[in-house]
Amino acid sequence: MPAKKKRAATAPSRSTKKPAKKAATKATTKAAGKSKKSAPAAKPAKGGTRVKASKARPKSTKAPARAKGAANKPAALKPAVVLAPAPPAPRAPPDPTELLAQVLAALALAKKAEDVVILHVTELTSYADYFVLASAPSERQVQAIARHVAEEMKRAGKGSFGTEGLEQGHWVLCDYGAVVLHVFLGSARQYYDLEGFWQDAAHVPVDEAVGLKRYAALEAAARADADESPAFAANE
Repeated sequence: MPAKKKRAATAPSRSTKKPAKKAATKATTKAAGKSKKSAPAAKPAKGGTRVKASKARPKSTKAPARAKGAANKPAALKPAVVLAPAPPAPRAPPDPTELLAQVLAALALAKKAEDVVILHVTELTSYADYFVLASAPSERQVQAIARHVAEEMKRAGKGSFGTEGLEQGHWVLCDYGAVVLHVFLGSARQYYDLEGFWQDAAHVPVDEAVGLKRYAALEAAARADADESPAFAANE
């Protein structure tokens, strides 16, 4: 029959498809083999040497072995270093002008002066280094304090350069060069307010014992000078 012959002629056979697939796989394997052969090996740089690849081995984390008996021996103790104490800093010599202010303050206190204050005015004025302020409740007491200080300082060989206001007894000023003594009546001290006027001045603590000790030294020196002067005049 003619219809059956056409189907047999047109329908492809199963045996023809299998060889095509095998041929394709063979072609790909051959090409891969050629590419492996054709790939040139990496050459080392000039002057260099070939380095063989080696697998990196992990470093051992074991602690170093201790010597026998090291764990049982105690650590050697270092001798303690004992530092010698630093010598004390040398004291600065006392200021003779400040000592003179302490002397005037101590003499005023010896005559019952009140509210005795020492002001350091070196940086504030040119005519004095220290002011000594003192008060008294009456005019007679003001005069008595000023006279007592003047007499004792004269005995110690330190006479004043001048005195003002002694007759009135309200404000007596005794000039001892670098130190000036101000003796006030209580009301006059509040009115003139020298502490407020010299408010930038530093306050020096009054030390009556230091003042009396310095006065005794001045008096002894003045007495020694007085004893030597007649003998020196007789030898001449």
